[in-house]
Amino acid sequence: MRHSFNQYGMPKDTQYGYVNMQEEYVIEPQFEIAFPFQEGRARVSERGRWYFIDASGQRTSDRYDWIGDYWQGLAIVSRDDGKRAFIDRDGKPITGFEFDNSLRFTEDRAAVAVQNKYGFIDLEGRLVIPYAYDEAMPFFGGTACVGMNGKYGQINKEGTLTIALEWDRFFTYHESLAAVRSGNKDGYIDAQGNLVIPFQFDFAYHFSEGLARVDVGGRQGFINKAGLWVVQPLLTEAQDFQEGLAAAKADHLWGYLDSTGNWAIPPRFLEARSFHEGLAFVRTEDRTGFVDKQGNWKLVPANETITFFSEGLASVAVKITHPRSGEHVRHALLALNKHWLQMKEAFETAGISDKARVESIVKQYGDHLQAFSEELSLWIDVPPRTLSYEQVITELAIEEVLQSLDEEMLATVRSEIENGIRGFRGGQTVHAVYWRQDE
Repeated sequence: MRHSFNQYGMPKDTQYGYVNMQEEYVIEPQFEIAFPFQEGRARVSERGRWYFIDASGQRTSDRYDWIGDYWQGLAIVSRDDGKRAFIDRDGKPITGFEFDNSLRFTEDRAAVAVQNKYGFIDLEGRLVIPYAYDEAMPFFGGTACVGMNGKYGQINKEGTLTIALEWDRFFTYHESLAAVRSGNKDGYIDAQGNLVIPFQFDFAYHFSEGLARVDVGGRQGFINKAGLWVVQPLLTEAQDFQEGLAAAKADHLWGYLDSTGNWAIPPRFLEARSFHEGLAFVRTEDRTGFVDKQGNWKLVPANETITFFSEGLASVAVKITHPRSGEHVRHALLALNKHWLQMKEAFETAGISDKARVESIVKQYGDHLQAFSEELSLWIDVPPRTLSYEQVITELAIEEVLQSLDEEMLATVRSEIENGIRGFRGGQTVHAVYWRQDE
C-alpha cells in the first residue's frame, strides 16, 4: 500500500478528533495533530499550521508556526522566524513578537528571553523583572529559580534574590520544599533556604501530594517531608503521585502505589501513566486503554491512539498506520536517563546530527519541561504526544527519527540511552515515545 505523508511522518489520511468519557465523538476527526484541552482551548494542526479551538471545535486564533497551551488565560505563539509572543483566549495579542524564548505564565509572571538573557513580564505584557539571568524557571509559591554562570538561586516576584546563586542544581519549589544539589548529591531546602533534608540522594524530584521521588543506587523510592522512606528505593522507575496514586514499575511491570506505599493496583501493565480525572492510560500485551483507580478497564479504543482525559475530553487519532509499511503501529517507551552529553550522542546515532542545537536546548531550558519538550519537538517537526507539565516526566514523539531504523540500529540507540539522562542542567527525566511496527 502506498501513502503520502505529512511533515510529521504520518499518513495524510490520519485525522484527530475528540471523544468524551462515553467514547462519543464531540469533535469529529479532522486534524493532523490534536492536543488535550487546557483552559477551554486545545491546540490543533492542519497543513503544518497551528491554531486553537474551543470545545465546540470552532477556531479561536490565527494560525501560527507553533503554539503552546494556555496558562492563566495566555498562550505562547511563535512565527516562522522563531520569535515569540503571547495571545489571550480570544486570540488577541498582548505582546509583540519580541522574545527569543518564553515560558508559560504562573502566578502572574512569565520568563522571557531577549539576546540570551531572561527577565519576567506580567499579565499585561510589561517587563517587571529586567533581563539579567542566563536561565529562569516559572514562579511557584511566590519564587522562581534563576541561574547565572552555572549557579542557581531564587528570586521573589519583585526580582529580589531571596536565595543566593550558590547551588549546582535548583529544582523549583513545590509544596514549600525545593530539591537542590551540592557536589554530586541532592537534598531539600525550605523557603528560607535552610537545609531540611540532608544531601544523600543521587537525584531528587519535587514533592507532589506530600511525597517526593528520589534515586539511590539506580533505584527509585518515595520520601515524605520529614525525609523518611514511605517507599524504599526498590523500584525500577516511578512517576509522581497524582490523584492519590503513583504509577510505579517493579522489575518489568507497572502498577499503582497509594500514599502509604501499598499497591492499589498490582503491577501488570507494560506501560502506565498518571491518573487524570479518575482515569489512567495503560497498556498490556493485548490491550491498550484506560483503567479506573480500582484497576478496572473503562475505555478500550480499537485501533486508535488516545491521550489522557483533560476537561472531560481526550484527543483520538484514527487510521494510524506505519509511514512506510502502511501497517498499524503501536508505541513503546524508552527511558532516557543519562547525562545530556550522552543524550546528544544517542540522538546523533539516531540520525540527529546537530549536536549544538541539542546542547543549546538542554542547557537553556534545564528542568522546565514545557519549554524543553516543545522546543525540541518543534526542531524535529514532531509534537509531544502527551505532556505532564507538573511532573518530571515528559514524552516526546520523535517518530521521524527512529521509524526507519532496523533492529540493529534500534538496539544501538537503546544501548546508548538505556541508563538515561542524569545530571544535566535542570536534571529532569525525559521519556521518548518511539513508534514501532507491530510484530
